[in-house]
Amino acid sequence: MFNCVSIVVILPVLMVAIPFINGGGELDVFVDLYQNFKDLFALVLVGIFVFVAGTNPTQSTTVSREGKASWINKVIPVAKRDFFIGRMVFPMILQISAMVFFIVPLIFILKLEASTALFAFTGGLAGSFPVIGFGILIDTLRPKLDWDDPQKAVKQNLNVLFNMLGAMIFGVVMGFIMLFLFNTAGLAIAYLIAMLIAASILLTFLIYNLYSRFN
Repeated sequence: MFNCVSIVVILPVLMVAIPFINGGGELDVFVDLYQNFKDLFALVLVGIFVFVAGTNPTQSTTVSREGKASWINKVIPVAKRDFFIGRMVFPMILQISAMVFFIVPLIFILKLEASTALFAFTGGLAGSFPVIGFGILIDTLRPKLDWDDPQKAVKQNLNVLFNMLGAMIFGVVMGFIMLFLFNTAGLAIAYLIAMLIAASILLTFLIYNLYSRFN
């Protein structure tokens, strides 16, 4: 479990701390980016949060970590919806923690406006749902159950990579769409975040339907 928790907590901390360790050069990039593109900075943070969600191995190894005892869950009289929600809860707690670890330092370092922090957190939270749901679906379809060391269920599991790739594709596609609408239609960030929330709800619902069908 430490392998699952550590990467989600350590990654955002390192992303904030490394600029100070290296003398602040990378930090200047963040400062310039925020000062020159305040309207888009929230979307940049959302993209980072979606990527972080994809690197979280908790959801993409949720079945694999049960090993050969996973059959027990199939005979427990619990609704598939409750199983899906239950598997979503812990990864979402980790994701929220990661976003807080990332945003709070930036509030003090970059003097983030409250609206930017709110849009970034809301969009990141919404965008994390389909990414985490996709990880659960992937591990449900192709779990790695044959292992003799619990660490192998995480470190030697290709589902983690598939989840990361899915997060990157989702982030790139949604980022392109929102950037296009921002430049051509002049939509405000609030409307773009609302669009992301709607798309995330639809994708999560679709993923749940696939999970229910194949689980």
